Amino acid sequence: MTGITTPLATITAAAAEMVDRAADPDTTEAGFGLMGLDQAGEVIEAARRDAIAHMRANGATWARIAACLGITVQAVHKRYA
Repeated sequence: MTGITTPLATITAAAAEMVDRAADPDTTEAGFGLMGLDQAGEVIEAARRDAIAHMRANGATWARIAACLGITVQAVHKRYA
């Protein structure tokens, strides 16, 4: 996939830029970098919840979703059920 920008690559690049901004305390952008990371986390969590709802609606078990997320069935059920 050389030369093709994937959604994950785009997200990773944007997050790296926000970390760089947050790491420089001498700029007025430092706070914006941290706020951007926080907002990105909220967007990612909403997308994760949507994906899980879609998987469940299409018959995926909690065990399958837990395996995809790398957490226990109990944890995924508690967090997303």
